[in-house]
Amino acid sequence: MRRLTNIPHRRYYGILILTAVLFVAFTLWTGWLQLLFFLLLWGLLAVMPKKTKQAFRYFSGNYWIKAPIYFILIFLFAIFIRVFFFEIYNIPSGSMKNTLLPGDVVVVNKLVYGPELPQSLEEVPWLNIFHTTQDDESTKKVKRLKGFGKIGYNDIIVFDHPSNPSVYVKRCVGLPGDSLKLSGSQLFVNNKLMNNPNGLLNKYWVYSNDQFEKIRKKITQYNADLVHASDSLMIAIMPGKVKIKLEQSSFVDSVKLLTSELKSIYYRKFYKNNQYLINQSGEAQFLAKANDKNKWQNFNFGPVYVPAKGETIQLTSHNISLYREIIEKHEQHTVKEKNGKVYIDERMQDRYQFEQNYYFMLGDNRSNSIDSRTWGFVPEDHLIGKATLILFSRAGEKWMKWDRFFKPLK
Repeated sequence: MRRLTNIPHRRYYGILILTAVLFVAFTLWTGWLQLLFFLLLWGLLAVMPKKTKQAFRYFSGNYWIKAPIYFILIFLFAIFIRVFFFEIYNIPSGSMKNTLLPGDVVVVNKLVYGPELPQSLEEVPWLNIFHTTQDDESTKKVKRLKGFGKIGYNDIIVFDHPSNPSVYVKRCVGLPGDSLKLSGSQLFVNNKLMNNPNGLLNKYWVYSNDQFEKIRKKITQYNADLVHASDSLMIAIMPGKVKIKLEQSSFVDSVKLLTSELKSIYYRKFYKNNQYLINQSGEAQFLAKANDKNKWQNFNFGPVYVPAKGETIQLTSHNISLYREIIEKHEQHTVKEKNGKVYIDERMQDRYQFEQNYYFMLGDNRSNSIDSRTWGFVPEDHLIGKATLILFSRAGEKWMKWDRFFKPLK
């Protein structure tokens, strides 16, 4: 291989032109500030080729200088890839079963929606260990680069939690400006019935007078998860297709979605010994604020409006509880209620115009998912990227689940 110092004159300038084109394209994407540094560097390389070649010769011939430079360049390139192109995340919980399992390692594509430019050293992977001061989240103005696609229904999205520093992954079911309603296992968006994702899981109550052993075998045969069994009821987590098969069995009397109403009716006598069955910690805490009269719950809520940037809603004493947090925390306004009136920044208001887009997220394991029903809308500036691929999986007790290796996500 010829040394860099022997590169012909035309090839030398060809490399400069190629790097110039690539950098200009990147500058058009990210902004013009980086162009100043590039022009200075490129000018030195173009104007002083002899000096540049001498420097290349010196560095390429000195191992103790060359090795650290290569290491630093590779390290910076890896950071560049993580900031602008892809991230890798581990799935910690079962809220997205059966689409994602605990132990799955997923690739998150940032190019689809556009990556966010880091606002401080704290947001730069690996370099954030040198960040010592706490950033004021309220003063940050997030800049998102233009993506190559748009957020769509049922996209699996990785995002920063709107209320704490955790990273979550859920399925987007509501876009800015939508009106959502969930009735049992059926989701309606703008009065249109939406198709449920393949493998969507719900918790069901299965009942039969005297055929429990047959039901147990059927549930096991269909690979459903039996979570409780007694002389009077069985509770199983299963997809809709399995529910239909059980309903068609001659020895099954009924299969009902386990809503909060059924919990209170059928589990009262099991409360002390089986408190986990009726644990209310994951109930629709956010949606329950919306309407004291209707008492919205995990499988019975709506219609609820998903805020869109520039759109205006009428404020009432009922709906302000839905939007108070995003107005205060994510749009930096004070909200007070007095004598049935709403005051924003100390001024009485009956309308409010939202300053950014928001999204509504649900987990695929819908009976065991803490999602937008619990903590509300996700701001657009909290989105990280779209989960597109399972890189590999260590789900369950196996060292590696090869059937999930490089598995595309839908």
